[in-house]
Amino acid sequence: MSRKRRRHSAEFKAVVAMEALRGVKAVNELAREYEVHPVQIAKWKKEIKERSAELFKKNPDIEVRELARERERLQKKVGELTLDVDFLKKMRSIGASARLNMINQSHPLSVRRQCSLLSVSRGRVYREAVARFRSAP
Repeated sequence: MSRKRRRHSAEFKAVVAMEALRGVKAVNELAREYEVHPVQIAKWKKEIKERSAELFKKNPDIEVRELARERERLQKKVGELTLDVDFLKKMRSIGASARLNMINQSHPLSVRRQCSLLSVSRGRVYREAVARFRSAP
């Protein structure tokens, strides 16, 4: 017969692990008392030992700054993707020449990115620009 897996709260784990660290009772005694396997108590005890230094970090602002940088990076990416979506909304199912005419060199999106999104060769874009320049009176 299999036993249903129990989930222990963080507070419970901390209490049991701290008692194990104090060493007043043996791990096997704690296991019987709290109805937890001794190996599990040893793991919790080891985790407290390894991670206890995190409680006394002198500068938690470093983590805040790292999170702020990550947030800025993600916001920038969202902005780029929004530009992509806006650009692609113009393009429904249209022909290659129409897609070529959609490429705007003064658009905030680079010509390379526009060509990639529209499935147009960059060489063709530049060839068309040179041809227009030469044919101008």
